[in-house]
Amino acid sequence: MLVSNRGPVAFRLADDGALIGRRGAGGLVSGLAPLVTGTDATWIAAAMSDGDRAAADEGVLEADGLRVRLLDLDPDAYRLAYDVVCNATLWFMHHGLWDLPRSPAFGAAFSVAWEAYRAVNAAFADAIVAGAPTDAAVLVQDYHLALVAAMVGDRRPDLRLVHFSHTPFAGPDLCRVLPTSIRRELLGGMRAFAACGFHTERWAASFRASCIDVVGDVPDTFVAPLGPDPDDIAATATSPACAAAPGTGRSPRGSVAHHPRGPHRAVEEHRARVRRLRRPARAARALARAGRAGGVRLPVARGRARVPALPRRGRRRGTRRGRPVAHRRLGADHLRRLRRLPGVGGGVGAPMRCW
Repeated sequence: MLVSNRGPVAFRLADDGALIGRRGAGGLVSGLAPLVTGTDATWIAAAMSDGDRAAADEGVLEADGLRVRLLDLDPDAYRLAYDVVCNATLWFMHHGLWDLPRSPAFGAAFSVAWEAYRAVNAAFADAIVAGAPTDAAVLVQDYHLALVAAMVGDRRPDLRLVHFSHTPFAGPDLCRVLPTSIRRELLGGMRAFAACGFHTERWAASFRASCIDVVGDVPDTFVAPLGPDPDDIAATATSPACAAAPGTGRSPRGSVAHHPRGPHRAVEEHRARVRRLRRPARAARALARAGRAGGVRLPVARGRARVPALPRRGRRRGTRRGRPVAHRRLGADHLRRLRRLPGVGGGVGAPMRCW
């Protein structure tokens, strides 16, 4: 059994009410889905859209070669757990991106969000207890579900729960920023797993140091870099759906071969676009980039400036609007600082390119 916040398949409702599933996005899905496709393993995840919630009512579904069980969680509890605890607190802590003189601040609002985080973890624990086969291995993914093993506890002693973190792990100094009761509950929850895995030994060492500092003990740890599956990528690239998609080079619309001015003109336009993208990077004193909407990615910088920045984004698909507030505030703050750097965009107050 696999357990994660984001599911491997996203569902939508067709005009006739039928459920249509397609492979979800994200590195976790692309890395783990090939390992369980075509097996009897069940993947439990949170329902995130109206289509997902309709799928949750159907129980275990088979889609895209996967057995999927989605959980219809309370929307308010899920929003607080995901936006406030996971994205705005734990993600920033594990990546060392807190602006400690000013943030974070833990008050009554965070206590409410932490209760929601507990409730979400409890819902996943209940689903594991009810649905896991006898003597099953349960692979729990990421910091969204750090409390699950402790909540399963003695209800299913036959299960072996293993946690895997796909991000860095905060060392003792950063973990001490959390309120005492919360850091003990967080690290104690991870201590309840039979083993905890990480992509690098440095991340595993930080986890062990934090565990010893907070709870005085540490579970077994292991290191397992997770890369893409070449066979899965090749199968996707040669699939009929990929061949029919615009812009793949094989369909009539969007391909080089069917460019209105011929393939040579298409290549020239592509090279011109690359040159335009490279031009500001050569002239700027600092180059900052951001990854997907889930959080800030570390900067790639030129010269003496190393300032992460977030570009503006519009409404994301689904029901949530853009990044969490904490991410947007961080982006605005870094953009203000970046504009003040000498030699960036012509100096203070001068126009600046953001891409």
